[in-house]
Amino acid sequence: MPELPIDVTDLIGEVAKRHGIALGKDDPAFAIVTLNRLVLQSFLDEVVHRVGIAVADFEEAATRVQTAAGRKIGADVRDAAAAVREEFQKDMRDAGFQARELVASVDAAHSRPAMLRYVAMGLGSGVILFAVGVLVGRYLVPH
Repeated sequence: MPELPIDVTDLIGEVAKRHGIALGKDDPAFAIVTLNRLVLQSFLDEVVHRVGIAVADFEEAATRVQTAAGRKIGADVRDAAAAVREEFQKDMRDAGFQARELVASVDAAHSRPAMLRYVAMGLGSGVILFAVGVLVGRYLVPH
């Protein structure tokens, strides 16, 4: 199954726009997105495989019915098989859209805790730098 093209620059811009957070191209958040995509891809590959088996089984059964029932019934079954294949393909497209929405919601759920950790680390670093500055100013700079 082909990989969906994702423009990382667009994602970085959208996160900055929506959340006011500046991400870099090698931000750990993208590792989570990649893991989510890999899990989703594995799931979709399995679904496609199983649907292919089901379609193959269906087509084999349709061929046996065609042989046993004659030309007219065989033609009707072929038409039905084509309709079923179209529905399977439609369902697969719908499942892909739903899976993308699921990945987006999982990504959103994972991005908030990471953002909070980075904010906490930044604030902690700022407090430590401020305290060091006060100590240097008080004890090391002559008055």
